[in-house]
Amino acid sequence: MEQHHPYEKLISVCVNFREEGSCCAKRGSVEIVETLKGYVKKNGLKGRIRVARSGCFGLCEMGPNIAVYPDGSDQGTWYKGVGPDDVGSIIEKHIVPLQK
Repeated sequence: MEQHHPYEKLISVCVNFREEGSCCAKRGSVEIVETLKGYVKKNGLKGRIRVARSGCFGLCEMGPNIAVYPDGSDQGTWYKGVGPDDVGSIIEKHIVPLQK
C-alpha cells in the first residue's frame, strides 16, 4: 500500500562484503555508516533522517557508494568512491539544511 515517505532523507550506504574482489565494506563503508548515524543521533535528527546499510548497488569498483533520497530530483544523489574525508561534505549538503 502506498504511503508518504516517513523520513525527510534516506541515506543508503552500501556495506556489501565479498571474500574475493573489490567491495564497499573493504573500503570503509561500515565506518562511514557509523559516522553518519552518529551525527544524526547527536543532532537529534533520528526519525527525520534514516541512515541505512544497503546491499550491493552493483558498482563495487567505484565504492564505497552512497545514495541520498530525496534531493529535489527523481534521480536522487549518488556518491562513489566515498572516503572518511568526504562524509563532512555529504553532511553539509544533505543533513545540515534540515537543522535550520
